[in-house]
Amino acid sequence: IAPSPSLAGNRFGMAMAAGNFDGLAGEDLVVMESRDATGSQGGVWLFLARGRSLVPSDHLVGTGVSDYLGWGLAAGDFDGDGRDSFAIGSEHVGGVSQCGAVYLYAYDIAAGHSVLQSFLQPGSSGFPGSCEST
Repeated sequence: IAPSPSLAGNRFGMAMAAGNFDGLAGEDLVVMESRDATGSQGGVWLFLARGRSLVPSDHLVGTGVSDYLGWGLAAGDFDGDGRDSFAIGSEHVGGVSQCGAVYLYAYDIAAGHSVLQSFLQPGSSGFPGSCEST
């Protein structure tokens, strides 16, 4: 398994999490890369288990320069629906240094791709604190 196109220094595979995201047989895998073709936005690849192989499904990338999307990954049945979802950490969001966030995604079988379920950041979604530029 390797990202395409391959970039030197993208740290592909530095963080990974396994779970059954699509509800089909086999464990699926989310894999972090710290850089994509546009720089340090970072990204996460979702690979779905198909037989004895992992097949690339989604490539999620950060929304801003230096987001470093994917620096933390976790998988589990966070919402109790019987299927695993995956949480993606981001070191910076919206250009604010060291003001990270967590994105919670679920794989939508009907749509054939991952869908954002929840966004957590200090000062949002009832989470205490704030993220302000200094």
